Amino acid sequence: MDRRQEEDRRKVERFSSPPVREHLRQIAMCLRFLSVLTFSGEAYGLVKGVLSGISVDVAFGVFTAFVFGCITVLMHRYAAGIKDYLFNESVGNLEKAMERQAMFWIVLCFLALIGVVGFFVYMA
Repeated sequence: MDRRQEEDRRKVERFSSPPVREHLRQIAMCLRFLSVLTFSGEAYGLVKGVLSGISVDVAFGVFTAFVFGCITVLMHRYAAGIKDYLFNESVGNLEKAMERQAMFWIVLCFLALIGVVGFFVYMA
């Protein structure tokens, strides 16, 4: 293999913009804060459901813990993707962070839809 080809193979396309970096830094900070809050909600729902002893409350507590757990994991993954991008500013890491952002919003919308349907079923 030619030396120039080997050097070209190791080049990583980069994207850097101070406003983008600052916005992503702020988003990552908010995601970490929200993931702590959702983890707290997860723990509270689970403990409350288990301590109540009523089967409906236990089921609701487990369901709430599952929902908050999904949201917490997705927020943590999204924040980790942003951290990876901010570390080396590669285009691949930025794309990975945006994929994680898209997955976060898709799952959040799906869970919101389940919540709305569950609300109307419960109220009926």
